[in-house]
Amino acid sequence: MLKLGLSIGFFFIITATQTVFINYFSFEFLKADFGIPFIVYHIFFGTLDSAFVVALIIGFLQEGFSTASSGTLVFSKISLLLFCFLMRHKFYIESQYTFAALCGASEFFESLLVIGLSLFTKADISNAVNVMFYVFPNSVFTATFSLPIYSILVKFEHKYGEKKWD
Repeated sequence: MLKLGLSIGFFFIITATQTVFINYFSFEFLKADFGIPFIVYHIFFGTLDSAFVVALIIGFLQEGFSTASSGTLVFSKISLLLFCFLMRHKFYIESQYTFAALCGASEFFESLLVIGLSLFTKADISNAVNVMFYVFPNSVFTATFSLPIYSILVKFEHKYGEKKWD
């Protein structure tokens, strides 16, 4: 429970910092999704319950900061959770670089899912070209910023994680 609280608190600090600094910098393609590393970390190194709580809270927090259709980001975070849960025995995270690659691929998947949801809910694809233009840079920046997030979460795990006796 402590690890879950630390993860949510750390995510909130990072998201609030990103929201404040994005007003001062006009780089549209530097919008990394900081929620994806937390969801991927909890599904691969935690329990399904904690991963679901993290995905739900991150989805609702990002929904509050976003102008996307209602429920789009929550649905995409839960879909990402289910995809990673089904594939967690197929993928093996052996280092922070494989974690970063998985986070970048997850950002790509989530961006395409948001485009599809906007097509089905509003029958509007006017913003699809804009989103498609930024899918690859956002995936790269999410993967890049997931490297220090992974290291910090591993340190949280070593310091505050539950001890398992096998």
